[in-house]
Amino acid sequence: MRAHFFYGYGAMHNRKLIGIDAGRTWVKLAWLDETGEISRRKIPAEENSLHWEKEEFVFDRLTSWAAQAGLDISDFLHVVIGAAGALEYECIFTRQNTRIQLYGDVSLAARSCGIGDAGLMVICGTGGALVRYGSEDSQVYHSYGPVIGDLWGGAMLGREALRHLVDQIDRSSVLSGYARAITEFLGAETRSGIVHWANSAKNVTRRLGHLGKITIRYAEKGDEGAAKIGMKMTDSMAKAVKGVLTEISRDAPVKIGVQGSIIEKSGWVRQRFGDRLREEQLTVDLILPRDPLDLVALRLAERL
Repeated sequence: MRAHFFYGYGAMHNRKLIGIDAGRTWVKLAWLDETGEISRRKIPAEENSLHWEKEEFVFDRLTSWAAQAGLDISDFLHVVIGAAGALEYECIFTRQNTRIQLYGDVSLAARSCGIGDAGLMVICGTGGALVRYGSEDSQVYHSYGPVIGDLWGGAMLGREALRHLVDQIDRSSVLSGYARAITEFLGAETRSGIVHWANSAKNVTRRLGHLGKITIRYAEKGDEGAAKIGMKMTDSMAKAVKGVLTEISRDAPVKIGVQGSIIEKSGWVRQRFGDRLREEQLTVDLILPRDPLDLVALRLAERL
């Protein structure tokens, strides 16, 4: 597709721009060539130690992503990356004549939701986080990463799904449709098989995220066990928001941007989250992103 916001780029440069949304499950790339055409690609995220504080690590990861998408990073003039877990390490640097800017993915999400210097961002994708934006600073809450485990998001739902399955196996030989869907994904039907999967699966965070999506799908169908897990998640989100809002003065509805595959794709999750906020007597406006984060990053790459 042709970029409507890159006026005159092709006449000015002979090298490309690229924007990247680096999540915990998928890495999404959007790049603009010298003719003004945008291409997009999605590749699986790698699960290993993340060192966003190291420029060499960022560049190596960038080079790997580009190669997997059939690209050569040396062809690109400007690169903007929005990465999960990188909020504390936002920076800009140059490597091999390519200008690279690293953002936390929540920063791009806030831009896409129009959250400026007053509001909250709730991230609910594979992982979860809450960020408060003020006139002078921002504060991150409840962001623990994949090892400690976030309080909400697909990976949290996936862990709860595994516990639910083990409990069903312990109690009864008859599994619900939801439990059977989990066993089909795992390729395991026994307690020992499930424990083995959890301890040996490759890219376990991404796979837990997939179990989270299965959970929400069955919650939307009315499965009692899946709905209970989903409501546990939205309850945690609402309590976290209430805790933050008690710290700040507010006269008007608070803008809350919501971003991430779990909350963006599920009206059920958004409805339950909104209901819980109202039960807490909070007046808020929930705002979805206007644009995908890879395209937000691509737009920022033009400004480098």
